[in-house]
Amino acid sequence: MEFKQLLYFLEITRETSFTRAAQKLGLSQPALSKQIELLEREFATVFIERSSRQFRLTPAGLELQKKALDILELYQSTKENIGNRKETATISLASGTSIAVKVLPQVLLFLKKVFPNISFKVYEGDSIFVNNALLSGKVDIAILTEKWEKPSYTKHYFMSDTILPAVSQKSKCAKLQKRDRLDFTSFFQEPLLFYHPGSSIRQISDEILAPFRDQFHLDNTHMQFQSIFSILQYIKLDFGVGFLSSLFQEKGLTFIDKEELQRKRDFYLCYRTFSKQRLEPIVQQILNWQKTN
Repeated sequence: MEFKQLLYFLEITRETSFTRAAQKLGLSQPALSKQIELLEREFATVFIERSSRQFRLTPAGLELQKKALDILELYQSTKENIGNRKETATISLASGTSIAVKVLPQVLLFLKKVFPNISFKVYEGDSIFVNNALLSGKVDIAILTEKWEKPSYTKHYFMSDTILPAVSQKSKCAKLQKRDRLDFTSFFQEPLLFYHPGSSIRQISDEILAPFRDQFHLDNTHMQFQSIFSILQYIKLDFGVGFLSSLFQEKGLTFIDKEELQRKRDFYLCYRTFSKQRLEPIVQQILNWQKTN
């Protein structure tokens, strides 16, 4: 039995779906299923019923779920206790690109003044990476765009932004922003520039565009990017329309501020509850910074 197999099993039980768990873990569904089959073969029993349409754990699966949670908590608390023996504490954070670029630098400058003896590490990635970083214990604090209702974790609302389309100031679509009603026919003739599917902005932009896809035949995905700096550059050069965070108020960009094409996005500070005594002072200072900025 490998430790990662227990993590995979727990993620499946959280999502109650092999498909959703595979997406969260960044694996293919066949690869995830194979790992569970190997686990079942080693224990010579079945943990998850395959015949039922509803997700259901067998009695052995329920027992494994309980034991796996105990093992995970023991692993994380052991890692925490050993880490606390260091003379200089290190706190690690993970977030998506928008927060990592536009918010965390100022937060860390503030924290360094309040906690001069603590060093900070920052990991940037898409929503799948940030989720996995917290689950695996790679980071102490994750800034997530979803409400984690997971046992053994504590969360605090941090801040919000808005996801909405942006175009070059030179684009003819920039003029549409000044009108009371948006000409959707003209707007959707522009090429669409997207982030990769693992990003939260891509997931939100897909939700925004869903009601318009059939009516306007939205199959004009012109480019797809991994980096926010790439999509910013292509938008500014008038290659098309891209969805961005409202945090990126930059020269050369015009946001199309229309209710039908935007979604509010909330961010939460999440960390393991058994680390609360060590992390809560830092989390509270982050929240204090947010209130004054």
